[in-house]
Amino acid sequence: CPNVRQNVLFGLPYDQPMYDCAMRCTGLRERLGQRDQDVIGEGTGELALSQQDRVLLALARAVYQDADIYLLDGVMEALDVDSAQVVWRECIFGQLKSKTVVVTASINAWFLPACNSACVLQAQNGMSEVAGHITFQGRGRDVSPWARDNLHKELEGSFVQRPLFELRR
Repeated sequence: CPNVRQNVLFGLPYDQPMYDCAMRCTGLRERLGQRDQDVIGEGTGELALSQQDRVLLALARAVYQDADIYLLDGVMEALDVDSAQVVWRECIFGQLKSKTVVVTASINAWFLPACNSACVLQAQNGMSEVAGHITFQGRGRDVSPWARDNLHKELEGSFVQRPLFELRR
């Protein structure tokens, strides 16, 4: 079974500064300490990861890949407030500041004012429906008041609204 480090490297060669950065900016270093060599699992002596730890591990793996574009689908909603703020500050606006980052969220969009652009997608018959339309779009700070007033309301029928936020530097 792989350990945390092997999960982050995902087959790439070990680069200590990049690895340390991926662990720090996602908050995993603080959460796991030096247990990154422990085998992940549920057995005795294995490192049991919470669902939030697993999301952060996937994010650390993505950061370590050093891609040009990142799609973070529901990541912020899977985290508690403290972890989400660390990821926002240290990862998205820190390590990934020179990258294009697309963030999706349902309702928890406290980060909306900082986005370069935002649009709200409305799909009929649930999220799996391909057909839909853009309900509202603009700069994050312009969409924010609309989102505050509309995204928290119960939606009638089978419509789902999902904001899509893009950070481009």
